[in-house]
Amino acid sequence: MGRHRLTEIKMNANTKHTPGPWAVSDGGVFPAIWDADGRHLATMSDCGDEMEANAQMMAAAPDLLAALRVALDHMQASIETCRRAPHDIAAARAAIAKAEGR
Repeated sequence: MGRHRLTEIKMNANTKHTPGPWAVSDGGVFPAIWDADGRHLATMSDCGDEMEANAQMMAAAPDLLAALRVALDHMQASIETCRRAPHDIAAARAAIAKAEGR
């Protein structure tokens, strides 16, 4: 089965989900999400026109979390020069905590 490869994610001690990259299967009636080792993570049930988009969003979750962690690192490094940085950092921390189930 062909799968779209996603980039590796930045992991840390708080990461409890299946490590990325995750991918959505090509073809089939119901899109399925797989990890890099070929383990099945989820199969979408019939949710209408949004089914494929929902599967893509779920498969992107590890990449989104990794990108948010990198953005947070950059914001923290430039906090003195950016007025919005404290608000943005708080929002990024909250999103990471939610994704990690904290």
